[in-house]
Amino acid sequence: HHTQKLDAPSGTAITLAEHIIDKTHYKNWTIEKPEANEIHINAKRIIDVPGTHEISYDSKIDSINIKHTAHNRQGAKQWVHLRKSNTEPIIRIYTESNSQQSADELAERFITEITEIIA
Repeated sequence: HHTQKLDAPSGTAITLAEHIIDKTHYKNWTIEKPEANEIHINAKRIIDVPGTHEISYDSKIDSINIKHTAHNRQGAKQWVHLRKSNTEPIIRIYTESNSQQSADELAERFITEITEIIA
């Protein structure tokens, strides 16, 4: 990711690792030296690199690499995170955008879409 990115590892890297953990024998992820049951996330900050995520799988037989490269930061202008509450029968909606109005509009759009789906 670019050098202005504050979180390390990125939310995308964590989400990818958590999906792998859900479907494999791995129990956790780490940015430190991994144990046998941990996924290592290597978080680098590089000038003029909007974002690159790569997942690698190596076995004695073959290797598989999946790579996502962002060419600019346009996709990072807005995001939505949906989460089931652990304490209430609700879905929590978190949004981020370049303005409060835009974040509110994004949240309203998702509320409308979710309402239509569950109706």
